[in-house]
Amino acid sequence: MENVLILGYCAVFIGSIAPFSQLYQVVKTHKVRDLSPTFFILRILSEIMYVAYGGLVEDYVMVCSAVVPASVELIIFLYWCKYHK
Repeated sequence: MENVLILGYCAVFIGSIAPFSQLYQVVKTHKVRDLSPTFFILRILSEIMYVAYGGLVEDYVMVCSAVVPASVELIIFLYWCKYHK
């Protein structure tokens, strides 16, 4: 069972850091032409629902695993709003 937890925590970590590469690229280049705002809106909405569900069932690993990506995706969406022509 401990190996399963390690697998889960690794998945949470990778999922949490994944959007940082996109954020870095947007901050560095200020180019958002190829980004889909619908994608980010749906991702943020799903992360909010994960946080709500995790809170309701008291699964705080799920809550933590959703907060970081949702925050980064929200920042990327705000950059899209700022730099989209």
